[in-house]
Amino acid sequence: MYYKDSELVRADSNGRRLFLNTEFDKRTLKLKVNPLIATIERSKVTSDITTIIDQNVFDDKGNCALSKADFAACVANDEMNFNDFDFQEFRKVFTVLEDILSDE
Repeated sequence: MYYKDSELVRADSNGRRLFLNTEFDKRTLKLKVNPLIATIERSKVTSDITTIIDQNVFDDKGNCALSKADFAACVANDEMNFNDFDFQEFRKVFTVLEDILSDE
């Protein structure tokens, strides 16, 4: 995950967002800061590895999770709230790709 956690959890214009498994209580599967939001992704929430939950997160209106594809589209389209990300960490990936290409 090369985005900062604060960037990953930004909401789109419909209020949907990605969730980190660490945001949920491992026992109740409810969002720690808002118990009216819960998930059914028990294996992700109880994992010791930080991961993204991009589906099956529900509030009183329905699914409030943003898919990874929709998140990427928001970033690519420079949508409001997604237009000031720090891509510094991505340089590491580009450096590796550059090294691979230069070896050919």
